[in-house]
Amino acid sequence: MSHRSFLLAILLLQAFPVYAIPHLVHTVEEKGAWGLPQKLDDTTTSIKFELDSTWHRVYGTASGVEGKVWLSDSSDPRSVRGEITVPVAMMKTGNFSRDQKMYSSMHQEAFPRIVMKIHGSEGLCLPQVVVPKEPCSFTLLGALTIAEATREFSIPAKITRVDSRYEISGSFPLQWKEFGIRDPSIFIARIDDEVLVKFQLNLTQGQ
Repeated sequence: MSHRSFLLAILLLQAFPVYAIPHLVHTVEEKGAWGLPQKLDDTTTSIKFELDSTWHRVYGTASGVEGKVWLSDSSDPRSVRGEITVPVAMMKTGNFSRDQKMYSSMHQEAFPRIVMKIHGSEGLCLPQVVVPKEPCSFTLLGALTIAEATREFSIPAKITRVDSRYEISGSFPLQWKEFGIRDPSIFIARIDDEVLVKFQLNLTQGQ
C-alpha cells in the first residue's frame, strides 16, 4: 500500500468507525448475574430419575437435553427464567425392553419431548451472598409438560458456588399418572406410582 493510500484509509476509518459499518460488527450477548443468559445441554445439565418396582429400584438417566436460562430483567438477579426440553427416546434405564415399554406408556411417538419451563423463583439469594460451601436454598416455580398434560410445579432447590461456576440442584417427586401416562406395570412386576427426579445445572460465569 502506498503512503497516499494508507493516509486515505486512516481518514476513512476516522470518518466511518468500525462500529458504524454493520457487516464488521459482531454482536456479543452481554452476561448478567449468574453468568446468564446461558444455553443448556448435556455438558451443563444432569437429569436422573428413579422409582421402585416389585423386584428392585430402577435408576435412569436422560440425555439430549436442550434449553436456555436467562434473566427477564437484566438488573434483577432474581428474575431467572428458563426452558429445558428432554427427548423421551433419550431416557434410559439400562434395560431395552423396559425402556420400550416406558416410551409406549409416555406416548413418545405423539409427544416426543418433555418440556420444563421456569417462570420464576422464591427466596433466591443475590450472587454476592452465594459463597463456596455455603449453598443458598430457594424454590423454583414453573410448569412441566409430559405428553398432553401440563402441571405447575414448586421445586425446592439450592444454588452453590463451585470455583468459577454456580451449581443449581434439586429433586422432586413426580406422580406419572397425573400426566396421563399409562401404567407400565406387568402382572408379575408392579411399578410405583411415584418417580423421583434429580437435576443439576452448571452455570459458568463469563461463558
